[in-house]
Amino acid sequence: MAKIVLCGFMGSGKTTIGRELSKNLNIPFFDLDSEIERRVGKRINKIFQDNGEHFFREIEKDTLFEFLKRKEDFVLAVGGGAIIDTESLNAVLKNSIPILLDGRPEVFYERIKGDRKRPLLNSLSNFTHLFEQRRDAYLKIPIKIDAERNPSDVVSDIMWIIKRRELHTPQKIILQVGISFSLPGKEFDFLIIDENVYKIYRERFKIKDRYIVRGGERAKNLKEVSCIYDALSNSKVERDGKVVGVGGGVVSDISGFVSSTYMRGVNLYLVPTTLLSQVDSSIGGKNGINLSSGKNLVGTFYLPKYTYIDPMFLWTLPHR
Repeated sequence: MAKIVLCGFMGSGKTTIGRELSKNLNIPFFDLDSEIERRVGKRINKIFQDNGEHFFREIEKDTLFEFLKRKEDFVLAVGGGAIIDTESLNAVLKNSIPILLDGRPEVFYERIKGDRKRPLLNSLSNFTHLFEQRRDAYLKIPIKIDAERNPSDVVSDIMWIIKRRELHTPQKIILQVGISFSLPGKEFDFLIIDENVYKIYRERFKIKDRYIVRGGERAKNLKEVSCIYDALSNSKVERDGKVVGVGGGVVSDISGFVSSTYMRGVNLYLVPTTLLSQVDSSIGGKNGINLSSGKNLVGTFYLPKYTYIDPMFLWTLPHR
């Protein structure tokens, strides 16, 4: 994921969509205008009235740059004129995932024409003229979403785009002898672990809430998945929870599928313990669950936050 900046003209629904998007992604939402009001101690229209537009744009630019320097993920809705400045636009393009909420000015005008708090709005002709002035800057944003539709549909489209971007993000893999010794259990909320691995390494993975996978390939079924969902729910794992899967290919598949679907996606970490899982099944984000009619007929693509590969696990495998 990354910093997501919602851009667009007045009335495009940036705040409404931003709040819903932040809930779906489980990251905080900020409204740039609200942050400016808090910083200055005045409403936006009062800032325009008392200090002028130039003063407002300078404060807007400073506040925007402060957000772009942050390390944590967030959704930020910016004002309609925030990216008109070339330096601001380039900074947004370089340091965030900017998304343009696009549409026709007459549609946006109908949404907000009764709002007296907007200092640059007093007629459709002026509204359209200002829209056209800013259009060139808006069109430089590569991701454009039709914002004339229902906000929930817009959010769904953005979620789809973000998930596709994540699939093209290089997987974070740490290959190190003994790395599994330095994985503190307190950092993880839930453990999914192979029965045989747990018998040998239970002292290494002291995580209170766990699910032990038994039966090998036979465990890759929807009934087993449902049991893990219940265990996660009973353990009160939230959307920002961290699930770690420890085992071979079966555990990688089950952990990936469960993590990608429980609460629409929780944080996944993998610790593959077999040669095949270390070189194949834990790489690439693919996972599959068997049905009675065939193997791996249900699945998702879902990259773990990290995959920790420790060759020391191979020493305890059967020689065959």
